[in-house]
Amino acid sequence: MNPTKQLLEDLKAARSLIATPEGWTQGCMARDRNNASVYADSPEAVSFCARGAVVRATNGYSLSTASRFTRALEYFKEYQYVIDITAVNDRSSHQDILRLFDRAIEDLTRRVLGTLIVP
Repeated sequence: MNPTKQLLEDLKAARSLIATPEGWTQGCMARDRNNASVYADSPEAVSFCARGAVVRATNGYSLSTASRFTRALEYFKEYQYVIDITAVNDRSSHQDILRLFDRAIEDLTRRVLGTLIVP
């Protein structure tokens, strides 16, 4: 898959994990149903910070998909001016984080559509 399309799909998947207030958290990468901190790739994880959602969506702890995770974080740095997505998550509201993802998804959608050749 085209890297830009893959990044778009990864960010859409990450956003879907945190779409509701119950699916989003602060202060750790992920939490289980008892509100205990867990790894983002844990089967018990039910809520995620922004970075944790990207880890989960890209399977970022896996060596075979780590570049997708890195590409997502680099995109936020380069195009959304977010140096540390964890710090932004922990000092922002849920709505602010959703808007960050929405802006990124909108930008990437334009980029992907701009690369399509229309007959």
